[in-house]
Amino acid sequence: MVTTPDEPKPYPFVIHSEWDFDATISELRSILEDPACMRQWWRRVFLHIEELHAGEADFRGFTARCHTKGFLPYSMQFQVRIDSRQANSLHFKMQGDFEGEAFVRAEERNGSTRVFIAWMLAFRHPRLKYFAGVLKPVYVWNHLWAMRQGQKGLQKILQTRRNGNVRPSFGRPTFPHNLAAMQVPARWRV
Repeated sequence: MVTTPDEPKPYPFVIHSEWDFDATISELRSILEDPACMRQWWRRVFLHIEELHAGEADFRGFTARCHTKGFLPYSMQFQVRIDSRQANSLHFKMQGDFEGEAFVRAEERNGSTRVFIAWMLAFRHPRLKYFAGVLKPVYVWNHLWAMRQGQKGLQKILQTRRNGNVRPSFGRPTFPHNLAAMQVPARWRV
């Protein structure tokens, strides 16, 4: 199958998540526009984030190198770039141990916000790519676990900012990445 530049690529993994918050989009944006903060509230998943390019004033072009993991004992490295941004939506492109795109859109109603997230991915990591067809349900479960950790962490940091400077516990990555030596990659592959 050949795709034209205007058509989206066919990715073997298309995973949707929805996050609900008792917060305004403005409150969420104040947290999400601080990429370094993500390492704090999504600590169980984001082991290391290194900013490579700050991007434009609206964050288009922002590029970072990420070392992440889910519940399972493997980790992945990739670069993420904000490709486009509109009022309440973002489009990311990723490359590295997987390649793909993510779309994030927020809708606010009566002071509450629902965030819609769609990931479209293809594994490039040799070991994970080899088993992708057979282990697809396991990989999807692992991804959804990681997304739930993000929602929980974001909810905690929202509550913390509303209640003052109480430092919540965001949990630790699962084994073996809960060990300090495993949280920073020995070498970047991307």
